[in-house]
Amino acid sequence: MVNQSPEPFSNVAVSLGENIMVGALFALLWSHPLVAIIILLLFFSLAFYFLPKIWRAIGVRVWFIRRKLKQPAREQLETVLPTKLPGRYQHALNRLSNPPEQIAWTVPCITGQGKLIPTDRIGYLFASPDRLPKVYFLVKGWFGAAKLYEIDEFNVTLRQRFLYDELILYTPGKHDRYTFRFDRSTAGFAPLIAADLQSRIDAPKPMNLLPSVHPSDEPGLHQNPEFRSSNLE
Repeated sequence: MVNQSPEPFSNVAVSLGENIMVGALFALLWSHPLVAIIILLLFFSLAFYFLPKIWRAIGVRVWFIRRKLKQPAREQLETVLPTKLPGRYQHALNRLSNPPEQIAWTVPCITGQGKLIPTDRIGYLFASPDRLPKVYFLVKGWFGAAKLYEIDEFNVTLRQRFLYDELILYTPGKHDRYTFRFDRSTAGFAPLIAADLQSRIDAPKPMNLLPSVHPSDEPGLHQNPEFRSSNLE
């Protein structure tokens, strides 16, 4: 793009900058080879760490755009949440939880910003049938590795973006925020998930009733048989 520029100033500036950079690197390598090697190793380490994340983020955006172009008609949106994981994910879940977690619903999604869950990871979000405000996220890694994340005690928010629907789970006490993105082929599931989670949050909590204490069981109190019989009479 620089070489196609009609004016010569940008070409001269870029060429001069390249020459200065190459000359500085050769001078550093000649005078301080150890420092030059350390700088090169640092550069390659940063590239090795950030490039996969950058390429994954770009790939996810391109995938969302492709799914947007194949967006189904509104009347074709799903009304029932799936209840089964794919075989390889179910096998991974069986290995990670003993006994295996029961599934009320499960939907594929891609993670967004989160404190403990990596960004731009494809996996399955699911909930158990116990109606507790708790969800799990199952993600597979390299060489058959898998990891199961558990999130509980959260508030739920649903935002509709241009390319996807975003489910946000926020834990007020811990100040943690987790986001899960549903592409346009599964966007019909996002409102159903939000409604199910909200109903779990709004459900009355079970009360733990303390056992009744008989007066005779309290310290310092002793029953008088005569007093009891007189009361009964």
